[in-house]
Amino acid sequence: MLRFLSTQAQERFRDLQGKLGSFSITDEEQRELADLVARAQKVFQERDSVISRLKLEIAENVVTITDLFSAADIRTAMRQTGAPAEKPVLAGRRKAVRGANKAGSPVLIRVKVGKGAGAPSKYCKGQKLPAVVPKNFKALDTDGALSDNLSRYYTDEGRIYFATPEGRAELATLQNYIQTGKTADT
Repeated sequence: MLRFLSTQAQERFRDLQGKLGSFSITDEEQRELADLVARAQKVFQERDSVISRLKLEIAENVVTITDLFSAADIRTAMRQTGAPAEKPVLAGRRKAVRGANKAGSPVLIRVKVGKGAGAPSKYCKGQKLPAVVPKNFKALDTDGALSDNLSRYYTDEGRIYFATPEGRAELATLQNYIQTGKTADT
């Protein structure tokens, strides 16, 4: 939290903390210390709020890291953090990205029910529904609480998307499909 204060304020904070630790702090200095802590907390909370807002906007607008940084910037950051030296998937490449289907739509729901259910079933934004309801999705409709059961398997992108009017409409279509086995086309 100290890093949110100016260098001069950090030095003063350390000085006052030392006095507090040795019980040689005056009442006025205690008030000054409390003020420094309050200022640092306020800046920290404002920063936290900005970060939360940015994360939400990035998710809502489907902004990727390659939209923000060049491949060279990403590789430099990976080397600095000691991350594995994998090459990042760059815009324009046709590789599948984890968390998205082959067309690049984000995975909204990932369901794996039981050991014998095979691979996880996924639902991606705008996905064309198959002729047969996948076993993992059908297993969620056994107790009449499909909506609640399905919500446990939303990805982060799914939680955000299904909170929008467009997302709620798509979710209703998916739930109807799971319950009836029929798509809007049939």
